[in-house]
Amino acid sequence: MENEGLNEGLVEALRDSLSKMLGEVNTKTILYFITNEFHIDLKELSDRVADLHKAFVRIFGSRAAFLLENTVAKEFCNKLSQPYDPKETLCEVVERMRRGTWK
Repeated sequence: MENEGLNEGLVEALRDSLSKMLGEVNTKTILYFITNEFHIDLKELSDRVADLHKAFVRIFGSRAAFLLENTVAKEFCNKLSQPYDPKETLCEVVERMRRGTWK
């Protein structure tokens, strides 16, 4: 899959997941922190998933970060019409999509 399309799908999945779980105002706040405090440019999010994980852990703690990342991974798979495996981390899902190896 082309990196730009992969990134756009991931950013959309991130925004949608945050909005569903936390509401629109909180989503804007979290995205502000991700981009300004953790210096993660959303245009390169698919290359910075590990950094996103670290940001989520710092913001939410490890358990909530795990749940949020699973929600993002599921939404991302749905957007790309690919199967979702809850055993995969968000990093693993993005890498699988990058390689184009569907299950």
